[in-house]
Amino acid sequence: MLNLIKMDLYRLVRSKSFWVMIIVTAVVAFISAYAINYSMESFSSIADTETISESLDVESDSALSIGFTSEINELDTLLGGEKVYFTEYFNYDFSSLTMLLFCAIFPPLFVNAEQKYGFVKNIAGQLPNRGMLILSKLCALAVMTAVMFAAYMIVSPISCSILFGDRLVFEFSGEFVKVLALHFFLHYAFSVLVSAVTILLRGSALSMTLGIIVSAGVTTFIYSFIDILLHKAGVSEDFSIGSLALEKCISDVSTQISGGDLAKTVVVGIAFLAVSVAVSVFAMCKRDVK
Repeated sequence: MLNLIKMDLYRLVRSKSFWVMIIVTAVVAFISAYAINYSMESFSSIADTETISESLDVESDSALSIGFTSEINELDTLLGGEKVYFTEYFNYDFSSLTMLLFCAIFPPLFVNAEQKYGFVKNIAGQLPNRGMLILSKLCALAVMTAVMFAAYMIVSPISCSILFGDRLVFEFSGEFVKVLALHFFLHYAFSVLVSAVTILLRGSALSMTLGIIVSAGVTTFIYSFIDILLHKAGVSEDFSIGSLALEKCISDVSTQISGGDLAKTVVVGIAFLAVSVAVSVFAMCKRDVK
């Protein structure tokens, strides 16, 4: 088993997609910091303009000013007003499902490569149980997810320090550790999920497409339609199937999450992870190796 894990890690490090993932994660981390900084400066400029217009009693611009004020207040609430709290910033980046897109693309490419180049066929006959192939992949996917988070955690604080300057506040407290652990676990569960679809369908095209659709938030409309059907069938109005979706749990992660919401998030993540592993092992053990 240990040798199998070493082989998968070796394949991971040698794959071009792995290094592309690191580079793209670093670039996105910088672009995200730049975009937030640009938005804050733009809104600040708009706020100054609004103050001037109010002093001149320009009533025609009042509706527009109210709209801009609402956007400024929302941004201030998100990033902590005049200060930019890195914990909130980090949670915003990952809760927006931006990084989830990488989990939808790179894990299927890695998992499908062994089938594409006949790696499974070469070693499957030497194993007492082909389910071991899945367990070794779980380790490789965990490393891939950890490296993606590490690349972000290296580039993002540096970018934020340069762009935000004295406004940036680092608070590596228990709240940050909680948010980091939740996002890592849920993103890892999603990586295993799309990998399971790749193994089941013997190809990465459809699994990547489904993963991209989920990370783009398109499934929200599907869940809403299902909820309408369920409510018409007599299910309680308080129930929403979307609340049990993995991407919804990722979006709902915050520094204030606790109690029942925290427990639900962890249970949903464990459920998706367990089902994905079970489907992968079943598919790998029952199918013909090609």
